[in-house]
Amino acid sequence: MILIKIDLFIFYLIRMMISIEGLPGCRKDEIYQALKEKHSLDVNRSDTKEWQELLVSNPEKWILAYQMNRLITLNYQYSGSGSLYDSMYSIKKVYVEYLLRQNTLTTQEYDVFMRYYNLMFKAPDVIIYFFGTFENTYRRMLEKSGSNHVSYSEEEFKQLHYQYEWVYDNNNCRIPIYKVNIDDKLDNILRNVVDIIEKTKNSVT
Repeated sequence: MILIKIDLFIFYLIRMMISIEGLPGCRKDEIYQALKEKHSLDVNRSDTKEWQELLVSNPEKWILAYQMNRLITLNYQYSGSGSLYDSMYSIKKVYVEYLLRQNTLTTQEYDVFMRYYNLMFKAPDVIIYFFGTFENTYRRMLEKSGSNHVSYSEEEFKQLHYQYEWVYDNNNCRIPIYKVNIDDKLDNILRNVVDIIEKTKNSVT
């Protein structure tokens, strides 16, 4: 345990930024909790229950404020000591661009968001992409949706799924991507994630 904590301390000093990406329904809550309990790894997250509830109550009214709050929260965390982030890349490359295409955000709102994003962040050094079959991921998203989680129609989710698959295709992204199948058993998923973090840490030590 002491050796693990020393290794993680060195990792944080190096400040290698890893962003964990994946669709709603890709088991992030379960995986992040297990990473914390079994491996003392904390993933910085920008979502809060209060903002989720506001977004669900009136998406058109709250969508820009919701995304800006995620951005500001990530920026505070980025300025801290952690190295693991949730959806640092997809907030820009998936959701905001998707919202623009759906005319949920105006061009002016999109431009404001992108200016802030580019001022606040550099691209992550490594991406861990949680992927699974469309059917399983969509089913889990529906099971989780409710009063404080956004729900998507099947067609909307297909579009998001396509956007994720395109963005995190190795040929379309210049950032190193490691892919983890979240339809696998939890222990195997955790082993894969920890191995990726170790490889990343070793590459800069």
